[in-house]
Amino acid sequence: MTKQGLVFADKGYIAIVALCKALGLDPMIILKANMKNKNRYLDKWICGLRSPFERTFSKQNKRARYRGVVKNQGAEFMFAAAYNLRHAIVLDKERRKLCVA
Repeated sequence: MTKQGLVFADKGYIAIVALCKALGLDPMIILKANMKNKNRYLDKWICGLRSPFERTFSKQNKRARYRGVVKNQGAEFMFAAAYNLRHAIVLDKERRKLCVA
């Protein structure tokens, strides 16, 4: 594990704050609404950073399609590759529009 960096998580992982600090990591964890040191602006900023990644995972099916870890892992790798290729094509089209204009 690295000795420096940030850990982004939602409020379900609030219990690992002490562990992150012990490992030398900065916890960027959204705090619960009833916590005294909650900073809504910081939480909004963290959500903005996490949203592109969360959006990717929200497109996935939550159920396992195959029996066995190896088959499911292979299916997830294929899904990730297809998603990345599709996203790269969209980005490439947007870049070409900017270059032409």
